[in-house]
Amino acid sequence: MGDKSSALYTEGSIVSNESSGKITVGKDGSGIYVKSLTAPVAIGSGINYGEINIGEASVGMRAENATIVNETTGKILSTAKSAVGMSQSGGTQNIVNKGTITLTGDKSTGLHSEKITTTNHKVINTGVITVGNSSSVGIYSANGLNSTVESSGKVVAGNKSTAIYAGNVNLNGNSETTAGNGGIGVYSNKGTVNISVNSKISVGNTLGTGKKKQLEYI
Repeated sequence: MGDKSSALYTEGSIVSNESSGKITVGKDGSGIYVKSLTAPVAIGSGINYGEINIGEASVGMRAENATIVNETTGKILSTAKSAVGMSQSGGTQNIVNKGTITLTGDKSTGLHSEKITTTNHKVINTGVITVGNSSSVGIYSANGLNSTVESSGKVVAGNKSTAIYAGNVNLNGNSETTAGNGGIGVYSNKGTVNISVNSKISVGNTLGTGKKKQLEYI
């Protein structure tokens, strides 16, 4: 599909990209875009079993007060900058990645959640999320203490990037969380971070260009 396009769009119904399906989106577009009808309960969901390839500043799966799931066979891929794998805004529905999200371009975000105003919301990763360098973020929750990021999968961020940025974070099971040189494994703002005994967090061998010299004067 061309720029500024949406391959699958729905308001209040269910759409899915099946395991044999392949969606390609250009710049400023979306693979699956779901909006909910609220009368009286939020209705609308998008599911990816197949492959979604996205261009610059595009999103693989987007939900507004709706449900989106990247299933175990699902792949969301990009080499362009500022790409977003999955994004949600508003509602109470959990956002879930069970598959593979690989965004190697700079300033990309694997899993993004915002404007959640109720408590006990979850941002869930049981799959593999890989993002590139230069301010990329593997999982980003802008919901403060209303959300908890739960990862039992793998999150890998490049140099000068952050693997997980959230309020509350639970690293479960045998999860792996990695950031490159000058990166951050987990950043929590006024929240609680719980790390299971078998989970692993690792960061690069250096702080990044110029960082060591700056620290010498602190």
